[in-house]
Amino acid sequence: MARYSYAYGTALYALGESSRALEVLKEAHERLPGDSELVIGIITISREVGDLDTSIDYARRLVELLPGDPEARRLLEELEAESRDPLKNPG
Repeated sequence: MARYSYAYGTALYALGESSRALEVLKEAHERLPGDSELVIGIITISREVGDLDTSIDYARRLVELLPGDPEARRLLEELEAESRDPLKNPG
């Protein structure tokens, strides 16, 4: 189920349906909160559409899911730094 939702969400995003893609991925994440692939999809799309708050929230969840994964920690730190950069996050 997670793979289907991930594939469907990323396909929607590729078609320019960012809001619907995030909706699909978030709904799947509610049903399968331990699936890191869904979380990564939400982080990626949220970041691409400029929603750093959501990206950071889900990056924190990813670190909780994968506490020993240095890439998850690096991604969270990168997003937090990006949110503090006035050139990348003017709001």
